Amino acid sequence: MPQKRKKRREPLKIGENPNEWEFEKYEYDLDIIDIYRQLEKLLNTSSELRPDINKKEYLENLKYSIEYYCKFRNINFNLHFNTGDIIIPSTEEYYVNTLGMALICWDFYKIRALLNHQKEKYLGKEDFVKMVEFGAYSIMVNNSPFADIKERQQLIMQWVEEQQQDKKQSGKIIQGKKTKPAEIKKWKDLFLDKAQAESIIKILKTHEVVNKDGTWIGLTDKNTEILALIDVLREKRYIKKYSQTLTAKLFCEKFELNLSDRSLRTKTQAYYDNLSEYQWIIPDLKS
Repeated sequence: MPQKRKKRREPLKIGENPNEWEFEKYEYDLDIIDIYRQLEKLLNTSSELRPDINKKEYLENLKYSIEYYCKFRNINFNLHFNTGDIIIPSTEEYYVNTLGMALICWDFYKIRALLNHQKEKYLGKEDFVKMVEFGAYSIMVNNSPFADIKERQQLIMQWVEEQQQDKKQSGKIIQGKKTKPAEIKKWKDLFLDKAQAESIIKILKTHEVVNKDGTWIGLTDKNTEILALIDVLREKRYIKKYSQTLTAKLFCEKFELNLSDRSLRTKTQAYYDNLSEYQWIIPDLKS
């Protein structure tokens, strides 16, 4: 009977046996080899490259930087260049460069989900939002081989500004006597503008996320995806920032769903898949 392979996320060192290991990787991990392959594919298929870009030279330079990274960490570059699975940790100096390169080629409609995931998992010493604004963003702009990246620039800077605004709001010191917040008991009370609550129901019906009678169907027929919808509505400023438990409770009552305490604490790969879908379904509010 063959021995069960052990799971790992770190790339193999030179001399380690690849047959002993099974790699774990999620969609929003920064695998530098996957990023290289995606850029390679886009360079070979896109007709909208900058006139000064030499495809071969561009890819050779990127490959050299990956090889250099591996050399000083004793990583088996020759193996992983063919198989992938070089996930760059957020504690590495090479992380900001990898994130910047990812922003060049990542699915446009999943960039917000990527940044949200990386922010949540970030273990580096720098402020993540500042690192995106002054590091990864600049790397993307300076290294993109494509002629028109304005939409990506706008999307990333919009995300940065939203994060900064959220930080300011959470950092405000309430002066004077604290008053007890008004108790909310209804789903509509979560919304900054209650008229938007009906708009959201219409949107969900249009995309067949809920039935015509208002009962929940879901994108993937999983109750836990309600958390992804909540996070998108918060991010796009439809709903107020009450506790996750209270918000989820009112959403579940509205759509007759059940959520365990554990599911409120655990964000699975399905959560991130649904997050990107709801980013697309739920429109931005006009300022």
